[in-house]
Amino acid sequence: MIEDEPVRRESIFAPKVDILTIPTVRGQIWVLAWPVLLNMLLFNLVEIVDTVMVGRLGPQAVAAVGLGGHIFSVVMVLLFAIAAGTVALVARSVGAKDKGTAQEVLKQSTILAVIFSVVTMVPGIYFARDILALFRLEPEVAELGTPYIQIIMAATVFLSVGIIFAAGLQGAGDTRTPLYISIVINVINVGANYVLIFGKLGFPRLEVTGAAIGTAGSLCVGMIIFVFLFMSKKLILSISLFPLNIDWALIKRILRIGLPVALSQVLLQVGFLIYLRIMALFGTKPVAAYIIGVRILTLAFMPGIGFAAAATTLVGQNLGVGFPEKAKKSAWEACRLATSVMSAIGVVFFLAARPIGYLFIQDTEVVALVAIFVRILAAAQPMMAIDFTLGGALRGAGDTKWPLYAISVGFYLFRLPLAYFFAGVINLPILWAWMMLLVDYAVRDIIVFFRFRSEKWKEIKV
Repeated sequence: MIEDEPVRRESIFAPKVDILTIPTVRGQIWVLAWPVLLNMLLFNLVEIVDTVMVGRLGPQAVAAVGLGGHIFSVVMVLLFAIAAGTVALVARSVGAKDKGTAQEVLKQSTILAVIFSVVTMVPGIYFARDILALFRLEPEVAELGTPYIQIIMAATVFLSVGIIFAAGLQGAGDTRTPLYISIVINVINVGANYVLIFGKLGFPRLEVTGAAIGTAGSLCVGMIIFVFLFMSKKLILSISLFPLNIDWALIKRILRIGLPVALSQVLLQVGFLIYLRIMALFGTKPVAAYIIGVRILTLAFMPGIGFAAAATTLVGQNLGVGFPEKAKKSAWEACRLATSVMSAIGVVFFLAARPIGYLFIQDTEVVALVAIFVRILAAAQPMMAIDFTLGGALRGAGDTKWPLYAISVGFYLFRLPLAYFFAGVINLPILWAWMMLLVDYAVRDIIVFFRFRSEKWKEIKV
């Protein structure tokens, strides 16, 4: 352990100041949250631009890309476990002034992520068509979606390394460097997708396949930048993969924290696919409307993700340095800020739901459905803010099981059964299936609120 070495920002991109030395909790939160928020803004704007471009190809193309993205997310769930364990352990180590352990955590996480990527990539490519066939949509959707999934799966290693490196930096308090790299990735993604989807600048018109190639290529560039910066020791943390040793005890600690996060992501992504399957009972247009609606509302989710990241880092670092009351104060302040900001954004999207829908697709029936779904999600924003921030705070403490319990109960005991009952059994309009997500988030909020308020997370050993 490096007892006396001050933990300072070595990144050429970020200010050289320790997060915990910023005098106010709100100041600490904003320093950590705004780069994550802006990063998510850029990412989701790119997702929206991609959806707009794909939307010009018709509802089948939108459904194919949206389903492909959800399936890819299911395959990548173990990566979320590694990232969650990385953030929590790096934050504790940095808070305790143990930079050496923080860097070893990052190294072991990277090795684990690469192994995972290779193991999942091949079956993901091979079974892409069979997975899409489970949804029983129009044959054109499967034809478009199969090459999309196969190309995206081929980029698994690029995405895995980038996410783990970003998680390590977040735990250390540097959320700006991932932002700057994300800017490069997103610019390349938009440009390449435009050229390859529509066949510009002499390139062939590849449509949905072009969208996949553009995304995969941008992820590759992002990984190269991350590796260069880490290996050149220009960041707050550095990494050297050689000697290529595997520390099984450390990997066990990473996974002990992260596996409940992975399981929660499995449940979420599988639940989303089941939710999509329920919507598919109504045809392709409701599926396309759901996918477009989620793209729109991800803009409202961004503050929650940013403040959750701040809560995760501050709770972890404050516990590492021995300040549990400051950890609690940080989490509640992040929750208040997220709830205020997300509620305001939700009002804007509620009022502008239909005009925004026309930016994505010109089909009036799909736009009408988009407007309904967006307004329901807009109403859910305060509840989502609580779920994001308090769940993030619990994860920062290493208490990753209770967010899992919240998702399990809210999604599988309330949202999915009620959605199927209303829409699939008694044949009510799809509005009823969509409204069940409000019930889902209300249940999750109750669970994470009372768990955090109990303060038992302060006793978690990582």
